[in-house]
Formats: sequence, structure tokens, C-alpha cells
Amino acid sequence: MRRCGPPRPNELEGAFLAALESWGVPGGGVRFGRVSVVLATGRRYTPDVAILDSSGRIVVLVEIKGQWESRDARIRWEMAAVEWPGYVWTWAERPGGRGGLVWALEWWAGGLPAGKTEAQPGITPGCAWGKTISGS
Repeated sequence: MRRCGPPRPNELEGAFLAALESWGVPGGGVRFGRVSVVLATGRRYTPDVAILDSSGRIVVLVEIKGQWESRDARIRWEMAAVEWPGYVWTWAERPGGRGGLVWALEWWAGGLPAGKTEAQPGITPGCAWGKTISGS
């Protein structure tokens, strides 16, 4: 059965969205599951979250995982990061699964790996995408 209406986050995705809000990420807002890209293979890839800058332009696309859940998802995320280099692509993983507080963040920019960090709710991560969103 197909669900109608806008996509809704699961528990883990909701936890990431709450962490994102606690980090006070500046910009034009967050969209959940509403952006897809077409890969060179012809397959569509839909990251979980799109973060917009203050002008409403999508600048960061985020994939959220509890742990290393799917090699296929990781491969498609990396393909998207290479094929769509105009965005900062972020892989947000919660190594402790649903019970953990710390998020492991990895991001690619310009089609290349750009950095890794860890963050937890209330403590802003030192990521490149924070500057990308605010325009600093």
C-alpha cells in the first residue's frame, strides 16, 4: 500500500532533525524527503533531508542512517556526491543506533570527500556545511 501525502520521518530521522534544530543551523529551512536526483545509471536517489540557504536554494543534502545499514545506499550516496558536485552531501550516521546521542557526520563537497566530525544535540558540529548555509 502506498502512503499519500508528504513523507514523514521515522524515529531516527526525527532525532536527526531535532539535533539539526538544536545546532541552530542557519538558513532558509529544512525539507524532508522531497528532493530526488537522477544518477548516471538512470536510478533515482532521494536523500532524507535538504537544507536550504537563506535565499531558499538547496545547498546541503543529508542521508541519515542508524548504523552501516546498506552498502547500496552508501554507494548511491557517493555516486550522487560525485555526479551532483554543486551540493554539500552529508552522511549522518548514529553509530550507537537509536539509543546513541552522538552523530558521525561525513561530508563531500565539489564531488570529493571534504571532512568528518562527530556531534551531539546542543553542541554545534564543526562542519563545512554550517558556513555554506549561512553564507559565511
